Amino acid sequence: MIDCRNIAKGKDSGELIVSSEPISFLGGVDPKTGIVIDPNHELKGQSIKDKVLFIPGGKGSTVGSYVIFQMKKRIILHLKLLYV
Repeated sequence: MIDCRNIAKGKDSGELIVSSEPISFLGGVDPKTGIVIDPNHELKGQSIKDKVLFIPGGKGSTVGSYVIFQMKKRIILHLKLLYV
């Protein structure tokens, strides 16, 4: 069991993808496909599309949230984020 603080109401489920490294959505994830493209990230080549992504946090600028918005807008992403 993982204790998390809710920031949105509701329940959901999905395949869990776990990383011990923070991820940058700006330049680290292809916004058209949801595939991790950061060459130095442990999830490189894996898709985060339609997954529950468990990461210790984000990294980089606040523009990463815009990239997440663009992925959601393109309907290629139904991502659940869990930060520890």
